[in-house]
Amino acid sequence: MRNGSNVAVITAAHGTVDSREKHVNKCWHGEVQVGSAPAVAAIIKDLDPRQFVNEIVAHALCRVVGLPIPDAYIVINDGALPEAKKGPLASKDLCERFDIESGRLMFASAKCGNSFSTTLHLPQRGDEVPNMVVELARAGALVAMRGYLMGWQQLGVAAAFDEWAAVIDRHWGNLLLDENKKVWVIDHTHAFTGGDWTLDNLPQVNCGGWLLTDAVKGMTEEYCRRHAVSGVAAIQERRAQIDIAFDRARAEVMALNLVPEADLEGLKAFLEERHSHFPGFLEQSISASFSGVAHG
Repeated sequence: MRNGSNVAVITAAHGTVDSREKHVNKCWHGEVQVGSAPAVAAIIKDLDPRQFVNEIVAHALCRVVGLPIPDAYIVINDGALPEAKKGPLASKDLCERFDIESGRLMFASAKCGNSFSTTLHLPQRGDEVPNMVVELARAGALVAMRGYLMGWQQLGVAAAFDEWAAVIDRHWGNLLLDENKKVWVIDHTHAFTGGDWTLDNLPQVNCGGWLLTDAVKGMTEEYCRRHAVSGVAAIQERRAQIDIAFDRARAEVMALNLVPEADLEGLKAFLEERHSHFPGFLEQSISASFSGVAHG
């Protein structure tokens, strides 16, 4: 997302995302279009400004560290989704560019697969089935998910990224599996310690580790640590590229007038300081995962 090149309009909306995928923010299936390019199937999200910033910045950082993440779009909702009201109003210049009177900004990701929740038919507590059945189904789905994660080359990078970027909400619903069994990461509204961070509340605490933590029953400790070390190194080696990517994302955010520039400066400082903390945090997560866990 650079220089407004991925600003899109909604050309179709097909309804809300399957309720099996428990999103805090409402999402819709639809198509979006950039200029005269063909429309793209996408998941369109209604986000408040702070969560919008998280998605834009995290998307840029995922790309630079080599994580597979779908193409992202800044979407102008000109009334196609009247119930979407969280996003900020699009600027007059942006509206004029698309020949619309007014509209709110939304965030969209190209559709490239289904979440593990959907793919593995994961039931939710509260569905019209006994809790015992839910737990048995979840246990079976977790075994299947571990199989995919153990074969995923970017597992270590993803786990390290989540700890470095303080992603506190990684779960089955925001990892996708496409038709070729490739794993993708999505949904970073709760990066950087959460969707409501402020300059006064960006603590250097253990936040991530889920990707390795939830897979350890199918992994040896040596295998887990080897992937984690590799992931940490991949992020540390790209610090110069990360700075460039962050600055580009900051320019995008400032052009949309989402948050004060001081907040973005504070976020950059938080991530820079976190380079010295996150390897230890990830180590803590792995150690806790293997405490009392038997491995065959």
